Amino acid sequence: MSLSTRSQGFGRPSSIKQFYVDVDKEEWKLETLCDIFELTLKAYKSITHCIVFVNTIDKVDWLTDKMRSRDHYVIHGDRDQNTMDTIEREFLFESGSPQVLITTDPLVCGTDLHKASLVVNYDLPTVPENYLNHIGRSGKFAINFMIEDEANMLIDIQKFYNMVIEELPCNFEDLL
Repeated sequence: MSLSTRSQGFGRPSSIKQFYVDVDKEEWKLETLCDIFELTLKAYKSITHCIVFVNTIDKVDWLTDKMRSRDHYVIHGDRDQNTMDTIEREFLFESGSPQVLITTDPLVCGTDLHKASLVVNYDLPTVPENYLNHIGRSGKFAINFMIEDEANMLIDIQKFYNMVIEELPCNFEDLL
């Protein structure tokens, strides 16, 4: 069995490596995200643009505050279209610090944020059909956080797209 899952029949290249992380509890997702950022965004610098999807605007606010308090540079996904246009330009064209956009599904639908080499589904989508809207924006990796309550959704996503999403290996930095 390979370490990555290649999508078949997706509208995007099959080279997107998709994994899940069983974080057990909702409150452990933040630490897991910070660990991944430390490894990929700061240490290896191989991933410079990341989109983090959550399911509610309240969680966008909460996670943005938490990440900023830990000195991670993040862009808050706002609902206002003019603000989203500014955020998109900043995300796509600013250089320097790693760019992290924390957002919900409706905020970036129809937007090609092709510079994102990592997509993190902090929350799994509520319906399998939205999964492609998330990972279809990345060029390299998609990491899905899963708590016990979301195990069935991960199974549904795999069935819907006829694929297998494997657990993120401990030495995943070797894949970067």
